[in-house]
Amino acid sequence: MLWSKDFRKLLENAHGLRDLLAAHGQIYLHFTVTGLGGTAAEPAVPPWREALTQLTGLAALAGDPRRVSVRFDPLLFWQDGGRVRSNLVIFPELAEIVAARGI
Repeated sequence: MLWSKDFRKLLENAHGLRDLLAAHGQIYLHFTVTGLGGTAAEPAVPPWREALTQLTGLAALAGDPRRVSVRFDPLLFWQDGGRVRSNLVIFPELAEIVAARGI
């Protein structure tokens, strides 16, 4: 099992990792989305919609979308200018995108 917030390097076959994994009959990929990619909190992680474009390639690499899971974590609430904000607002759209890919 591989677990990441960003599988771009794997899908690009950086360092030959994709080739190494292809030699195995089953792999499982665990993809974490926080909704904070591209912000000061996670500057090296792509924004969540961009990150989810990796799902089709991950399902193909795993050989079955059931071998890919998406974890929405952590659920956050914070104060911003006197308002309570949360990453929970992205979850409905995220869930639709994930489900549409059979994951």
